[in-house]
Amino acid sequence: MYTADGLILSCGRTGTTYINSLLNQKIENCVVLQEPPPSRSLFMMTNAAERKIPLGSIAFSAYKKTRNDWYKKAGDKTLLEINPFLIGLSPFLKPENIKHGIVHIVRRPADWIESTLNFGGYKWLSYITPRMPFAHERPSDKKFFEWNRLTVYEKFAWRWRHRNSQIEKVKKSGIPYLLVKYEDIFKEGEFNRDIFIEMINHLGLKNFKPDDFEYPQKKINSSASNPELKKHKVIETKEMIEIYGSLAKKYGY
Repeated sequence: MYTADGLILSCGRTGTTYINSLLNQKIENCVVLQEPPPSRSLFMMTNAAERKIPLGSIAFSAYKKTRNDWYKKAGDKTLLEINPFLIGLSPFLKPENIKHGIVHIVRRPADWIESTLNFGGYKWLSYITPRMPFAHERPSDKKFFEWNRLTVYEKFAWRWRHRNSQIEKVKKSGIPYLLVKYEDIFKEGEFNRDIFIEMINHLGLKNFKPDDFEYPQKKINSSASNPELKKHKVIETKEMIEIYGSLAKKYGY
């Protein structure tokens, strides 16, 4: 049984909450899941798996069980999932899991790092998650003290490259794959309706036109507007570019 009709994957901070708000507007024949439980637990298990703790297949089994249940409940409706926490499960996905396709949203790395670090929700998570085992990814080939020598921006540069590289592995599975750039979705501050329609067509929602939706004027779940939280202004360094350079060039950054 399928786990979803369509799946949107990204590193987070890529406009998916805005997209979710559109999908929940008028589409009566669609169910949208955004980071349903136990998403964070699955993310931590796949992070552990990358450090040679054999939890990857267990995490995938738990994912299939919970999503198969959702798929049954959806019945004749199209089931879509939007979930950056499923990045580590990307290599496990097969055509029998996703019926129509996967959309992979990427964002310019320096902007993604800045948005992530300035996001209000990250403020409390930055205190809690380092105290939770496997809450974040880190390279399995780097010793702890080597990783801690990196700046916070260099660590997130590695995470940007790692997460997008993980998502790209679904291309080998045979699941229809569509790459979309955040900067093309939100072009010069305007939401690109044509790209949105292309995305939902790829996910299995056909016969919709741009004028079928009402578009909020402001971004949803944007980086914190509180000046106390907006402390990071990311300027690319040589070290950051060396970390994500080749993949960033591949995406046109």
